[in-house]
Amino acid sequence: MAARWYVVNVYSGSEKKVAESIREQAVLKKMDDKILEVLVPTEQVVEIRKDKKVNAEHKFFPGYILIKMEMNDDTWHIVKDTPRVSGFLGSHNKPQAITEKEVMQAVDLAVSMQEDGENGLDVPNYVEDVSNKVVKLIQSYTTIVNKMVWRKY
Repeated sequence: MAARWYVVNVYSGSEKKVAESIREQAVLKKMDDKILEVLVPTEQVVEIRKDKKVNAEHKFFPGYILIKMEMNDDTWHIVKDTPRVSGFLGSHNKPQAITEKEVMQAVDLAVSMQEDGENGLDVPNYVEDVSNKVVKLIQSYTTIVNKMVWRKY
C-alpha cells in the first residue's frame, strides 16, 4: 500500500508536541517505514511587541498537522492514541486522504509568503485592502440606529 497524506486534527497550540510524539511513537514501535513525514506548516513573521521587533512563528493551519503514512490499523492507532489528537479529517471510521498537489500548495504558500517580505505580507497594502473592503461593506448597508444600550458584563 502506498503512503498518502492525511490531515490530523489536534488541540490548538500543541501541534509541534503532537508531531514530535507521533515521530517518537513510530520509531519506538518500528513503524517509521510506514509513517514517513509529519508536517506542521509554519511561517516566520516579525511582530512588534512593546515597541520592539520580535521574530515569531505562526502556524498556517492552527489545530491541524499533515502526515504522510501508509494507512493501516497499526498506524491509525499510533496517531489516534497520541495525546492531544482529536482525530483524522474525514468520516469517523475512514480518514480522507488529500492529494500530493494539495500538500505542495500549502507548503508552497508558506514558502512564498516568507519570500514576499520580512513578515510574509506586504502590510500597508494588506491593511489598505482590508480597510477599503470594510468601508465598502459598511457603505453598502444603510441602517438607522434608534437606541444603543450599553451593558457591563
